[in-house]
Amino acid sequence: MSELDIIELPQLHKNQIKVIQDPCRFKVIVAGRRFGKTRLSILYSIKTAMNGGRVWFIAPTYNMTQDSYREFKHFANQIPNTNIREVEKRIEFSSGGFIQCKSGDNPDRLRGAGLDLVILDEVAFMKKDVWEVIRPTLTDRQGEAIFISTPNGMGTWFHELTMKAETLNNWAVFRFTSFDNPYIAKEEIEGAREELGSLVFSQEYLAEFTEFGAIFRSEWARFYDTTERIEYDDNGNNIVNTYYQLDDEEVVLSECRKYCTVDLAASTKTTADYTVIVTVAVTPKNNFIVAVSGGPDSLALAFFSKIYSIKKSLKVKYFIVDHKLRSNSSTEALFVKGLLKNFSIDLNILKWIGKKPTSNIQSVAREQRYKHLIQQTKKLKINNILLGHHINDVFENFFIRFLRGSGLNGMVSLDKKSVIQNVNILRPLIHIEKQDLIYVTKKVFNTYVEDPSNNDENFTRVRVRNLIAKLEAEGFDKKKFKLTIKNLKHSNNAIKFFYEKNLRENSVIFKNKAILNEEFFNYPEEVLFRSFSQILKLIGNNHFFARGKKIKKILEILSYKTNAKCTLGNCVIEKINKTVIVLKER
Repeated sequence: MSELDIIELPQLHKNQIKVIQDPCRFKVIVAGRRFGKTRLSILYSIKTAMNGGRVWFIAPTYNMTQDSYREFKHFANQIPNTNIREVEKRIEFSSGGFIQCKSGDNPDRLRGAGLDLVILDEVAFMKKDVWEVIRPTLTDRQGEAIFISTPNGMGTWFHELTMKAETLNNWAVFRFTSFDNPYIAKEEIEGAREELGSLVFSQEYLAEFTEFGAIFRSEWARFYDTTERIEYDDNGNNIVNTYYQLDDEEVVLSECRKYCTVDLAASTKTTADYTVIVTVAVTPKNNFIVAVSGGPDSLALAFFSKIYSIKKSLKVKYFIVDHKLRSNSSTEALFVKGLLKNFSIDLNILKWIGKKPTSNIQSVAREQRYKHLIQQTKKLKINNILLGHHINDVFENFFIRFLRGSGLNGMVSLDKKSVIQNVNILRPLIHIEKQDLIYVTKKVFNTYVEDPSNNDENFTRVRVRNLIAKLEAEGFDKKKFKLTIKNLKHSNNAIKFFYEKNLRENSVIFKNKAILNEEFFNYPEEVLFRSFSQILKLIGNNHFFARGKKIKKILEILSYKTNAKCTLGNCVIEKINKTVIVLKER
């Protein structure tokens, strides 16, 4: 009987045992506070050393190493024939094995002889260099490594390691929340949930990789001198407004959103930031671009936006895209420019240069409009585009998507706000009927441009428009249909909640790459479809989603093949074992 058999070490709970029994050589443990991750590491280290193994236990800092070493000594003092070497923080056992506690402060000091086990504790707070130096020490004895930590934000090397480990042979990833420790009262954890914000609780107790700690990014911040001027309100009372110059415009400080942050953390480091209280003003993002076509809806929008911009002192730019699909398109653009000039609206003409499509013309033209307008938002640093869509467009969109066999999201996708390439697409007239916009346009401008394609039944939209007119003649109730669409949007938002949850919890998204774990594909069909569609849109940098039939085909392939590779939506999709990697196609 060995010493190990007679020493009474504390019992591990079932989730800790699950880690110990896993046969993989390298193990990554992402665990919430009080799960018992350090206790697990210590007991596994002692077991290995008592069986003759050479063990290093590495903590991020010297002080954390001291704390761990004290726990090791507590157990070692109960074990006969141990030799404790205080200076080296090393415990030697009669089996010939040893445990030595090390600090990750200076990775270059971690070079050494062969090891049987290395435990990296709170690895999320270590330098990546630590593992790069340690890895060779495991080679000649084919040693094991355990990486164990609570998360510390997304985009860290521990986050990347966790995602990568799920794709590698002989690696295992374990995810445990604080609730997975049966010895911790659930009420205590729930109490922490109420006291802490959702981001902090998700990271510290639910072991989720979050953006905690990066709510304000440094690249967002710029600094300006302010000036104060005495002005008068509508009642003749004098007030003091504070202004600052932002590029080519003045911003009123009172119109900005303000934040105050307080950092009471203590530090003895000479490099510490001694700033305690910081106030931040976020500028209003109400400046916008107005898309004009010359039709009654867009002209009404141009008129309304002009009035609104004067009232709010906003920066507004007006653009029309000359598609050059008709011989008189340039003449029409100049005509619209002249109409708007009468109201001190300077209309800029953008030209679509290049080869024109022979099929799917309206869809391609729409993509080109978005492309040209979004280019202007980047150039002008304006993040909002206003479009003249109205309630009739909502009805038409519904029936077009319905006839195509689209899902719920497609049928109700035309909404007051959407986002393309981080640009807000706003539709302020979405609840107004077209006949009302025609009335306004005739009163203000007396005329408007009538696109001949609006009467061409070769286009699906025109046929659907005529169908709706026939339904109205048969008693089609617009008010009830509006209510139907509203209810469908509520259902759609419920699905959206879960697909965003899936993206947040089961994918890691970089600029040109996304990594999807096994759990990503365990959601209901519609949620999975939405999640995957969004991944393709983001990584492929597409304005619009790929065709639904093609996406479903890809998902079908990924469901039954262990390894697969295919392309869709400017993306390369590759499945390796249980992990799917999506790369931007070169």
